[in-house]
Amino acid sequence: MNDIVYLLKDGPNEELRYSLRSVEKNFPHRRVIFVGGKPEDITPDKFIKVEQNQGSKWNNTRQNLQRACEDEDISENFWLFNDDFFIMGSYRGNGLEYDSTLWLHICEIENRHNMNKSNYTLRLRHLLKTLRQAGISDPKNYAVHRPMLINKSKALAVMAKYPDEPMFRALYGNLEGSEGKPVKDCKVTPWLKPPYELSDIISTEDRCFAQDAVGRYIRERFTEPSRWEV
Repeated sequence: MNDIVYLLKDGPNEELRYSLRSVEKNFPHRRVIFVGGKPEDITPDKFIKVEQNQGSKWNNTRQNLQRACEDEDISENFWLFNDDFFIMGSYRGNGLEYDSTLWLHICEIENRHNMNKSNYTLRLRHLLKTLRQAGISDPKNYAVHRPMLINKSKALAVMAKYPDEPMFRALYGNLEGSEGKPVKDCKVTPWLKPPYELSDIISTEDRCFAQDAVGRYIRERFTEPSRWEV
């Protein structure tokens, strides 16, 4: 059975609390591990403290992930979770999933914002160029909001080969070497509202979790504290 790894910063985190409740109920695992920071009132099975001093959230996340992959105590294959992943039932994912091509993903985001290129899409465009130069003519978008199964040895090799590429999920998914599974992204945002009541997993944007019906739906499903809550 594999460990679950959350890459976090310090501070209160209500989404994480409910993510853990859903994991305890619906996602078989060995241990829950936090890397980076942690809330004061949640105690994981293992905590690896990493100073968040890399200048951007993407670089901090990559640093946290590298520390996780270098830790010999963590299972060779582990599930990479975000704090806003909520497992709503028996999870059917295979750990390597995509929702479209990377180019279509970039266009969809830029079209949503009237073709404005954000720092995020500029980074994705750079990744697209990198992957095409690596011989992948039409890379897929593996940065979907679902748990990703990470092999530590493969991940470290990818990071060593591309030390300046912070967009790790899409990088790793395209270079990992296995056949990915097509899925629909489950992220609920002010712009995207998939039928979350029918999904085995939900991911939320902060405001939607705090104020919208999807957040109430999740909180009503998981009322009992998990074993990691102080």
